[in-house]
Amino acid sequence: MSAPTRTNPPTGFASFLNWLRRTRPFPYSREVAVTAMALFYLVGGVAMLLVLAFPHPSTLNDRLLVGLGALLIVIGLSVYKLRRRTPLAVLSWMLAAG
Repeated sequence: MSAPTRTNPPTGFASFLNWLRRTRPFPYSREVAVTAMALFYLVGGVAMLLVLAFPHPSTLNDRLLVGLGALLIVIGLSVYKLRRRTPLAVLSWMLAAG
């Protein structure tokens, strides 16, 4: 019989990847994560509308900002309304689209 070979524990990036495999895949519940995503959309929409409330360059298209701001608020409210049915796999796509 041959003696068992000992391998050194992985260090550096390999140990980091092993640590990632042992951790939970997503640290928050689906409802909390989707609620945070809805808040991102809501805050973005309100920020766009606030741009119009304060002095801004005349080159900005006011109708476009109002439309996008209102659209973001509607998307944020609908994401919040559907927070219990939204799969976690969609969150990264929603973040990229926002």
